[in-house]
Amino acid sequence: MNKVSNIKKGVKNRRFYVQLSGLIPIIEIILFYIVFSLVEAKPVHAKTFNIASGDVAGLVNAINQANSNGQRNTIKLAAGSYTLTAVDNTTDGANGLPSITGNITITGAKTNITVIERDVNAPSFRIFHVSATGTLNLIGLTVKGGFIECCDVGGGIFNDGILTITNSIISDNSAAFEGGGIAGDGQVTITKSTISHNSAQDGGGIFNNGPVTITSSIISINSAEGFGGAIFGGVPLTIIDSTITGNSTQFFGGGIASGQMTIITTTIFNNSSGFVGGGIGLFQGSNPTKSTIINTTISNNTADSFGDGLSNPAGSTLSIIDSAISDNSRSDGIDNNGGVIKIFNTTISNNVVGIENDSNGIVSIVNSTIADNTLGIFNPNDEFNPQGKVKLQNTILADNTRNGMDFDCLGSITSLGNNIIGNPTNCTVTLRLGDLTGDPRLGTFKDNGAPGNGHFPLLPNSRAIDAGNNAVCLANPVLATDQIGHSRIGVCDIGSIESQKLHR
Repeated sequence: MNKVSNIKKGVKNRRFYVQLSGLIPIIEIILFYIVFSLVEAKPVHAKTFNIASGDVAGLVNAINQANSNGQRNTIKLAAGSYTLTAVDNTTDGANGLPSITGNITITGAKTNITVIERDVNAPSFRIFHVSATGTLNLIGLTVKGGFIECCDVGGGIFNDGILTITNSIISDNSAAFEGGGIAGDGQVTITKSTISHNSAQDGGGIFNNGPVTITSSIISINSAEGFGGAIFGGVPLTIIDSTITGNSTQFFGGGIASGQMTIITTTIFNNSSGFVGGGIGLFQGSNPTKSTIINTTISNNTADSFGDGLSNPAGSTLSIIDSAISDNSRSDGIDNNGGVIKIFNTTISNNVVGIENDSNGIVSIVNSTIADNTLGIFNPNDEFNPQGKVKLQNTILADNTRNGMDFDCLGSITSLGNNIIGNPTNCTVTLRLGDLTGDPRLGTFKDNGAPGNGHFPLLPNSRAIDAGNNAVCLANPVLATDQIGHSRIGVCDIGSIESQKLHR
């Protein structure tokens, strides 16, 4: 019996040994990979590359390495000019530097002493290309001299990814087609920077189909042959605390051509268009669009046909709040060509026509001042321009003079009450409760240069004081303060400005 048990026990042990022997190669393989991974899987860290002054080869090598390591990398450029002389690659057109496919920050010593540029004798190519997977942050440097031939886009920078520009200059770049300075479908953020002296067929400074945000920057002296001397597109376009000046186009939107925008605390002046929209030309996209202008000055812009200051088309709704539209002296301060415009706490002055409303457009004006224009409001009615609607409430429409005669309005105007219409003789309007005519007693136009602050103060004996419909002012939070930020006191005044003197 013991012998049998021992035999069985031996067989069992041999079976276990055989089974274990079969597993040994598998165990060895597993252990090999565990050890290998512990030895070889070294963590990849972000890297900082320091590039000597003018070392283009070093810059190219750093971009290639930064693209490949999968981390956020920084390339620091010493002061100097990095002059590109040859095409590096032809992704979406000729590029002077490798395409940005990773997450890269390139910093310079300072904008005016750290320059990445194309040699004037080099073949045509843009400076930077940012792929859809790429993120490029430019800080403290200048990008200049890029040129891209038709029909590629983006003379200075092509961006399909994420592009952030801070304390930098994008200048003297050009594209035979679109986006002299910057072009693409990606996301663009520009802060404390200058985009200037760039040119293209459309979008002299910027042409972008994705969102564009511009803060505390200057967009100046860019030019286009078609649309958007400074900027074309931006879906949406947001501009804050910036200046758009000296830009031009031969056709549409001397400063800005956009379908959807928000502009806050910005000055748009001295831009020109050979046809429509000297300062701003809004256009309708595939869907109705909404845009907003707040605390902004639109002045000294020109258009050869209409819309010196801005033009708003059918399908577009524009709100203008706490702003000044003045000295646009070739055609109209505002041309509303079939769209919808809502105006609050705004002064419209010293334009040929303050507001022209065409093609069934709708304009609503509340607590605003339209004065010192050649013609205040023109609401035509003919076969080319079916008459739209212009509605006034708590608004001063006075002191507009044409050929020595008061010409405050021409066409049909609808009063909602509590307006001062200097001389309603030349327009069709039914005066309502609280409406006044004659001299509103405005002071001399004042402008301290702050965006949106150009206005006519009320004289102490102004008939506008305490004469507004206070329920209207209380119902809309926008009207709690006036154009220049003063609180509405007691019964609100008529017009864009609230007298701060002791009310009657």
